[in-house]
Amino acid sequence: MPSSFNCRVVPAAAVRLAATLAAATPLLFAPVASSGGQSTSVASADADPRIARVDSDIRPRFVERSRRPLPVTLLERMAELGVPGLSVAVLDDGEIVWARGYGVLDLDSKRPVTPETLFLAGSISKPVAASGALRLVQEGKLGLDDDVNRWLRSWRVPPSEAMGDEVVTLRRLLTHTAGLTVHGFPGYPRTADLPTIQQILDGESPANTAPVRVDILPGSEWRYSGGGYTVMQLLIADISGRPFEEFLGETVLLPFGMTSSTFENPLPEELHALAARGHHRASSPVVGHWHVYPEMAAAGLWTTATDLARFALGIQRAAAGESSVLDHVIAASMLTPHLGNWGLGPSLSGDGATARFGHGGRDEGFDARLVAYVANGKGAALLTNVNDNDGFLDEVIEAIARAYDWRDFPVTEQKLYVELPAADLAQFAGAFEVERSPDADRDPGDEVTKYQVFVFEDRLWISPRLGRRLELLGQEQRDSFWVRAGEGHVTFERDGDGAVTALRFDVFGNEGRAVRLAQ
Repeated sequence: MPSSFNCRVVPAAAVRLAATLAAATPLLFAPVASSGGQSTSVASADADPRIARVDSDIRPRFVERSRRPLPVTLLERMAELGVPGLSVAVLDDGEIVWARGYGVLDLDSKRPVTPETLFLAGSISKPVAASGALRLVQEGKLGLDDDVNRWLRSWRVPPSEAMGDEVVTLRRLLTHTAGLTVHGFPGYPRTADLPTIQQILDGESPANTAPVRVDILPGSEWRYSGGGYTVMQLLIADISGRPFEEFLGETVLLPFGMTSSTFENPLPEELHALAARGHHRASSPVVGHWHVYPEMAAAGLWTTATDLARFALGIQRAAAGESSVLDHVIAASMLTPHLGNWGLGPSLSGDGATARFGHGGRDEGFDARLVAYVANGKGAALLTNVNDNDGFLDEVIEAIARAYDWRDFPVTEQKLYVELPAADLAQFAGAFEVERSPDADRDPGDEVTKYQVFVFEDRLWISPRLGRRLELLGQEQRDSFWVRAGEGHVTFERDGDGAVTALRFDVFGNEGRAVRLAQ
């Protein structure tokens, strides 16, 4: 295969798919091919009643206490939450059994989402990119436990007192245990000057994030680091002698059958007609439609739900020793839990027959979910063109889990919340600084150190990082709130005069107390 090959939709195919998108009738079901190249037919709603069950059995995680907590249809839920578009692909018994598009690419053109629509997958880029690094390990070109500075040529991990006698290794990069900073990346507007990877890693203009540095003893604890995956991106390019996106296209995307996917950023112009437009919410589209992510390994994958399902299928087959892409030994390492219950790329949950792998993803105006069982051939991939602050994608996954009998899959119990008058919400607004342990002797780096609570559109929100906002829903107990997007909660404290002075939080596994700053 020529070294100049890039794994993306070829122009002729792009023209053909663009014509499909322009058609007046939405393409709701389409044929898909397995990673082995054999074509399978996607089930119709009549042939598989479980599709209709998914479409009609969305159970909102939070229901206002005056309403009955009954299921709603998927389209009703999208309308209620302002979700412009959604793409879904479902795995069952080791096959992609259906793929479907809902809604529109953007509100202006109202072109329908189809199984061929491209979305940014956010951090689901990480396990896909990790597969490329593991190919280098499989070929003996890189060691999982080597000091990465042994292999890096165009940049090196700077020395740090926090490193002690430990080193940054590929295993630690992939499992978020390398002690590196920078949680995630906001991307760049399409008209902005783009930094090189070296500028991103050093935090030099025009990079818009802090330098990626070791500030925790490598191997000592789990801390999510998109910065670490950006180091891995450069490592792959330096070892292979090829652009990262080109290497991943040839060694991972194409072999897994992900022929509609690309890590290329900016997105090639011939693919723009296939791409969904991002939205912060339905009424607030991303300026320029989407952001560009030179941090490709961490956040830059453009893909379809069907292609993500093909990736999951490929990992399932590798774990069973049936893949020519990754061998059984490498796949077993990839799916072995490390600190934080993290594998070499994917997050892990369950055990034995219920062992699962997957990842979530968020870019500017896009959210995504991928979940799959290791052994029974079940799973699902979901992509949407809005930042999902309502837990919508998780509600859809739970509907799929019920319809396809996913064993021991955790399903969230519906919770009742209280609508508070808009005038009562202002008392909670303000900046809150997280209390740190007196014996904390290291720089908190990119950890959450402040929470901003604010009122927007008569709703209460809390913002932890990167502009992310999470809606707070009132509980029956005064001053206690659910976090809509997840299992978290926040409780406010008051002084003797009744003024809000602090909050206690449990947000995405982070617990603590934050004191309100003077206004």
